[in-house]
Amino acid sequence: MKKILVVYPNCSMGGMASVYRNRALSDENNLYHFVFNNDKGGVSFYEDLENAQITIVRKDRLVKYLEYLISITEYDEVCITSIPEVVKIFSDSDIRVTYEFHTSTDSIIESECKAFDVQEVDSINVPSEYLKAIVSQFVDSQAIGKLSVVPNLVDVSIFNSEPIAGLDYKFGSDEKKPLIWIGRLDKGKNVNDFLRLLKVLGEDYVGIILLGLEDDPERFSRFMGYASSLGVKNRVYTLVNVPQPGIASLFSMVKARNGFYVSTSLGESFGYGVQEALDSGVSTVAYDVGALSERNSRSSEVTYDLVDVGSISEMSRAIRGH
Repeated sequence: MKKILVVYPNCSMGGMASVYRNRALSDENNLYHFVFNNDKGGVSFYEDLENAQITIVRKDRLVKYLEYLISITEYDEVCITSIPEVVKIFSDSDIRVTYEFHTSTDSIIESECKAFDVQEVDSINVPSEYLKAIVSQFVDSQAIGKLSVVPNLVDVSIFNSEPIAGLDYKFGSDEKKPLIWIGRLDKGKNVNDFLRLLKVLGEDYVGIILLGLEDDPERFSRFMGYASSLGVKNRVYTLVNVPQPGIASLFSMVKARNGFYVSTSLGESFGYGVQEALDSGVSTVAYDVGALSERNSRSSEVTYDLVDVGSISEMSRAIRGH
């Protein structure tokens, strides 16, 4: 049995939580110790996993904690994401060091590559060919050989096309088609284009927006203000920090009502929401960005349309045409 240490800033219910949970779930013979800086409401995400341990450590104490931890525990591997400064802690140990990139933002990737010595890591992992091409621009030729694509895993025991009984969601009348959107209220996820899409599609459609935990209440206020200015506020339903089974049940409802999953993201290093929707049998339309062209539907009955960034008209045509 291996002991694997994982270090990442935020313990949330976002995309990285799915990465980590599904990894531990599929590797139940090994033990995972997840160390986070910030509790963003995601601890419960791991509670049912017998092979997962969660520790929240303040950023200013992280280095000392990790140094102490590896002095008392024999880990086989450490996986680090978004905290390049801790790589050097493991340079003199026998622990296999893997650095992971899950962001598609060039400036962040470049700054992280400059912040640690690639000679001190054994491997550099990314979840898509798209991201491999980006990271390869910022590492030297020796590091290219350490760069590997390790696709993220989807929990198909949760996200599948089987109908889920007992749903009690009332998002508008049954005659209205639901569109579901998942993300945070940042510029990269681009929720405003989803609201514009609702405006173009008209009263026959309702929008269900699943948000991660927000630090800035002003962002939610601006979001609702924009929805109001477009005249779609009465057709927008927001839910916060929905666990995976809840998302799956929402997908089941959207599928039953011939709705769509919509991604207006401006960059995707993998595209978890898209793949989970497709695996759940939900037709999907998205901006053609990042690794989304690497995602696919397992069923010929599920449509998957990629359109040009910003083309609300193409999105609306894709939805109305099915």
